[in-house]
Amino acid sequence: MAVKLGFEKSTKRWVKMTKGQRFYSTVGVGVRQAQTEYNVWFNSKFGAINEFEQACEQASSVADNLLSTLGVTQKAKPTDIHQSLNRKTKLKSLIEVAAFKNPKVEVDSLEKLTKEFLALKTAKLNHDSTVPLRSHLKFLTDRHTSLELTVSQWEAMVSELHTMKKNGVRSGKYCNSILNTMKAFYEWAKSRIKVPDFVFADTADNRITIPKTRAVYFSPEELKALLDAADPEMKIILLLMLNCGMTQVDISELTWEMINLEAGTLTRMRTKHEHRGEHEKVLTVVYSLWSDILTYLKRMKEQKGLIFTRLDGSALVQEKRNDQLAKRYQVLASKVGQKEKTLKHLRKTGTTVLGSSYKDSDGKVDFRSWREVYLANTPKEVTDVNYDGTTDLPKGVTDYIKKRLEV
Repeated sequence: MAVKLGFEKSTKRWVKMTKGQRFYSTVGVGVRQAQTEYNVWFNSKFGAINEFEQACEQASSVADNLLSTLGVTQKAKPTDIHQSLNRKTKLKSLIEVAAFKNPKVEVDSLEKLTKEFLALKTAKLNHDSTVPLRSHLKFLTDRHTSLELTVSQWEAMVSELHTMKKNGVRSGKYCNSILNTMKAFYEWAKSRIKVPDFVFADTADNRITIPKTRAVYFSPEELKALLDAADPEMKIILLLMLNCGMTQVDISELTWEMINLEAGTLTRMRTKHEHRGEHEKVLTVVYSLWSDILTYLKRMKEQKGLIFTRLDGSALVQEKRNDQLAKRYQVLASKVGQKEKTLKHLRKTGTTVLGSSYKDSDGKVDFRSWREVYLANTPKEVTDVNYDGTTDLPKGVTDYIKKRLEV
């Protein structure tokens, strides 16, 4: 197995960190001898390496080189780094897929087949988009290991999902997602293994119904209570989320480069679309900012990098659910007795207002067609799109939200 080894000039040894342990070669040997020593060391520490793990090691090495050639440095913008990391993940997945297609690699376990399925999905989408799929398929592989599937085994898993939903262990939506992912996996796998037709049967026992939920959004009175109790920065963050249909992550990654103080606008592509790396298919939206937000931004001293940060200058929202913005909101919400609605409901409140605009008394206002643009999603029918892929959200749209919510 060929892996990328580092070389220490001071000790004249080849080194490699693997699974938290460091390998050192014999002093003065060449790279080929070091590779051989590494393989012996690895097998003694972790056991023999299967072909899938070899492919992953090679993919990681090649992807690291790609990231380096893309020119990602400490001075790079956060969005550039996200795009490069996404390319790295996709490259690794493509190499994994190539390894699976190797005729020497036999599909001898359900776990290996699910790994191939996930590698294909990651290559087409990105790692973040396939995280839920990994969780869903773990439900399958934790309960079933054989490539063969019987009626009783499938019914047992579906029955367990129904029980989880009934007992409130998991939501109906989550249980339904697990079931649909398992069906999608077996739909893909049926060309490789024998899959009984009952897996795809459209019967009451073979599906999980999701009760319709009522629309949850803030009333003007609830928003006033929050804004009155919030500190100046938190107040502007809440207003921005309403003004521009933003999420916590969008706020966390908001930079001064997106703001035009003279024009009073904010120009952005929604963060989750930036990570996709498919800019030509997603609009960049120009929002007119409300006066309170503009006044606050003009008073701020910092005019570069992230606008809102932690005390140490890092992003408000970080990996592994490290969301300081959500924690700040929870403190604020408990102060005013708001237990039901979270930050995500601010966007929903804005879209709800636009969705009901046609009911206005004068009968001339209808902003329903602008809801997707407000959320920075690709709209189905909006003609006012510029040649550079941007669209201006009319000032009247956000002014209408401000007026209806009395903020």
